[in-house]
Amino acid sequence: PVSLAQLATSTLKIPGAGQMILSPAHGPTYSNLPTFVRVTFNRPYEIGPGGAPYVTDYAAVLGAAATVWVIAEPLQLSTNDSTATRYLSGCGYLGSQEMTLHPKQVASTGANGQADCGLTFHQPGNWTITATLNWRTCWVPEVVFSPPPANCTPVPGANLNPVTWTRTVPVHEIQAANGG
Repeated sequence: PVSLAQLATSTLKIPGAGQMILSPAHGPTYSNLPTFVRVTFNRPYEIGPGGAPYVTDYAAVLGAAATVWVIAEPLQLSTNDSTATRYLSGCGYLGSQEMTLHPKQVASTGANGQADCGLTFHQPGNWTITATLNWRTCWVPEVVFSPPPANCTPVPGANLNPVTWTRTVPVHEIQAANGG
């Protein structure tokens, strides 16, 4: 069954990077204005307990079988701007939950506000946002058609590449009006 789990893992179609969606969505952002981040995948997936995206498959031969799941870990954000503030406490598996649940509130978040999942740039420039999602695997020695079980054993030797999204964001400085 372990070899079947490894076989099923090696042939499983794992979702890759789709889009990185930002708010503010269009044009540049400004220093001290939070930028919310959400990502999408490029292929279908299921949602497991707790909202974790996953894909699953099985392999069977001569009465032996194994079902494997590849399950997302929470999204991580980074940037090449060392002065930026990162907000990760509200990052779900696909980024900002507020962008989906409360889009009007996100759109009206002003300078010095906070994102549930995103960054605030404190200086002008063209900065890169990198979102990374790692995968973990698990398996059981039978054919199962369900979300991943709670106590699932990692697939030996399964080292999966993370999914990575990158996007360059132009950040402008906030200018105060001067004069009449």
